[in-house]
Amino acid sequence: MTPQHALWLPLFGELADPALVARLAAEAEDAGWHGVFVWDHLRWREPVTAVADPWITLAAIATTTSRLRFGPMVSPITRRRPARRGVRRPGARPRARRSLS
Repeated sequence: MTPQHALWLPLFGELADPALVARLAAEAEDAGWHGVFVWDHLRWREPVTAVADPWITLAAIATTTSRLRFGPMVSPITRRRPARRGVRRPGARPRARRSLS
């Protein structure tokens, strides 16, 4: 399915609530929309006071929809730093790892 109609949402102000955005996504899916995409930016200007985490919001959307395509519009790689996870600096001591079991 190629998305034809999608919502593009900034996650601040009233949309800073992941549960609200998830309900909106479910309603959009029921209304025939094909996608919901959210902003993931590092800097905001006043009067913005509340900003939702885009990945938490996307997880909420995933729990309320079944056919909708969704994702971030922009995901700054320097914010998430996936390449740094598990990389040791030369001469650094090994980190203690916590077991989840």
